[in-house]
Amino acid sequence: MLHNTKYRLDVNKSLKIAFFGGSITDGTGASDKESSSYRALVTDWFRRTYPDADITSVNASIGGTGTGYAMLRCERDLIAHSPELVFVEFAANDWGDTFENVLPQVETVFRKIRMALPETDIVALFSTYNDIARDTELGHEYESRSAHITASHRYGIPTIDMGTVLHAQILKSGCDFDKFIPDTLHPNDDGHRIYADAVTSNLRRWLGSETASQLTAHPLPRSIGTTWDHAHILAPSEIQFLSLSGFRIKHDPDGSRYGECLETTKEGSSFTFSFTGCGCGFCWGRANVGGDVMVAIDGGEPICIRNWDHYVRSFDRLRSAIVTRELQQGEHRVCVKAMPFRPTEESPDCTVRIDGIFVF
Repeated sequence: MLHNTKYRLDVNKSLKIAFFGGSITDGTGASDKESSSYRALVTDWFRRTYPDADITSVNASIGGTGTGYAMLRCERDLIAHSPELVFVEFAANDWGDTFENVLPQVETVFRKIRMALPETDIVALFSTYNDIARDTELGHEYESRSAHITASHRYGIPTIDMGTVLHAQILKSGCDFDKFIPDTLHPNDDGHRIYADAVTSNLRRWLGSETASQLTAHPLPRSIGTTWDHAHILAPSEIQFLSLSGFRIKHDPDGSRYGECLETTKEGSSFTFSFTGCGCGFCWGRANVGGDVMVAIDGGEPICIRNWDHYVRSFDRLRSAIVTRELQQGEHRVCVKAMPFRPTEESPDCTVRIDGIFVF
């Protein structure tokens, strides 16, 4: 099950773990993300259980994101760290999307890890929150979970449904969701502890039954359907034939995801670029003050890409937008134009800030 992890712990005496997920994996809801989140508790379990091994942990999670963004940032945010054990937790953020949409996205994530790091073990995790729990209580299918499980079976990846364990505790408490998920989305310290216990109980069983002889490359099966193995993110300085009109490249290693961004504070500003592929998109920065843009491809009719959702009223977060993945494979020219801003009392100044371009 986790043969290579066992070998590294017992023979190499070292293990680099990566957590690849959304806000729950990042630790939102915990009183201290680095000590009481399930991610921190699982890492601590490894250190206590294998005191002679050098255990390191990478947090490759971004709140509010699912596999649609994960498959694009997989190389930069995860694979670049060369992890040896990866926990993938995106089904909750994929909830509400269809099985058909989610399956190729999560399969792409698994394939990219397998192709780049064939000796790395992967574990798929499933979390929950109020809407998911109540929907499944009514007998509705958790379609994104089904998609993740289908891909996990295909690639021989073990799964842990820590969300079902938490849901059982909620039912036991008299359906008191607030006791464990007070903001309806993110577990508190008690909820994170239940998640961690669900993970470590399975790890204890799996690793206890393994014998360590040598590292073995995981096979890469034929894909189930269409995947996006070559999809990636370009930082502004990596974009082909970039032309700016009102936008600027801002080098901001602390404030932007990839150390630089395209930014403007003037409506009507635009930039154009070329890419080779069948689709494109981008990730926004400063979502809570950002304006919308119009995007035209190959001189076609511009379409509006909104930068707003109800979460931006509460906090700033990185967001992603896929413009299209349906183009004919080849070279394409894109124009992005900042739309008129709508200042509010809370945000009198608007900024369009794009941290990276997606290419499919």
